[in-house]
Amino acid sequence: MSTLNHQTVFLDSPKVAVALPFVDDLRQYHPEGTFPLAEDPISSGRTAIIGMFVLRPATVPLVTESTLSVEETSAELFREDLDWVYNVHGADGGGLIANGAVCDAYRLAMQYHLSDAVLIGSNCVAVDGVAGYLWQGYSVCEWGHVKAADPNLFSKFAENRELWQRMGYLSARKYPATIVVTRTGELYPQGDYFLKGRIFDETQRHPTGEAFEVYIITSRGGALNVRANAAKFGITADRLERMLIVIPGEESEDPFSLDISRIPSVLYQEPYNMRIVDHDGGRDLLNDFLVAGALSQLNLTFGRGTTVRDAVQTCPTFFFRDTTREAVLADFSQRIRYFFRSKDPSGKISHGIPRHLKVLSLIKDSEQKCLIASLTSREKKPFYEKV
Repeated sequence: MSTLNHQTVFLDSPKVAVALPFVDDLRQYHPEGTFPLAEDPISSGRTAIIGMFVLRPATVPLVTESTLSVEETSAELFREDLDWVYNVHGADGGGLIANGAVCDAYRLAMQYHLSDAVLIGSNCVAVDGVAGYLWQGYSVCEWGHVKAADPNLFSKFAENRELWQRMGYLSARKYPATIVVTRTGELYPQGDYFLKGRIFDETQRHPTGEAFEVYIITSRGGALNVRANAAKFGITADRLERMLIVIPGEESEDPFSLDISRIPSVLYQEPYNMRIVDHDGGRDLLNDFLVAGALSQLNLTFGRGTTVRDAVQTCPTFFFRDTTREAVLADFSQRIRYFFRSKDPSGKISHGIPRHLKVLSLIKDSEQKCLIASLTSREKKPFYEKV
């Protein structure tokens, strides 16, 4: 049995607007599987923006038994003692949180390539993008554990991309574009300026020679700041103007106001023609999109069997940036970053999944290393309350 094998164990069909098919080469890993969308972009006339992240419980593991019913599995996800973490400061990145789960990397590569664009916040670019990350499926397919599982995986994703294009659910792009969102266009205090990211390097090319397609969504004030900094990074004024997508708030508002609710409609129209866009964070930006009604669903990988503390204790040393494993473990509670946060009427704070998020689908992997859930919400409520 391949480590890439996974199976849909629950699908709330009434919540599914459209279920997109997989080609046979991918169905071998996901028998009878589909990619469910809570919003049909063709019917709604706006881009379906799908958030994604990998999470792992801080100190109490998610149960690993494969014999649980769907109802029991769903209940396990919503347990109050599960505090879901997306990052550990000093050992930053989803690689540590994924803890070697090849199915998570498979889904990451698949969702990157089966989209018209990958959207990220400028802070993510200032950290990961400057380090060279590209937010492209072919890069993920080159990771050691993914390539060992299937060295031809990317060609299968490319075949599936062509299928969705024929169906009208992806544009004619060969590779997804990259969209960077910045409200202010200012320097991220803990990193380099986002325009230093590799995706902005004009010499950067996709494997078959195409130039990168990059956009910057920002406010009126943000556009002024980006224009003031572009020349420092070798970006000409003409090229920058082709990248900028200025979406202001009301004219009477702060010049740095950005009306996120308009983004799905803007991206759907000419000249962008985007039907499906993956939103790869950060957490606060995902939260803002959900509150604005601009996020169709959250596709989250939940780590099973081991905790974040376990992952820190056993992960390779290259995960530790300017610190040590011992220092991270000694200050663990201060370094973990929770994905969810809510407060009940009594004032009790929870870092579990908020109840307003509903399960659209559940997928289990053959290795029992992760559980992949699509979550939706009809309410414009945050999953991370600033309390």
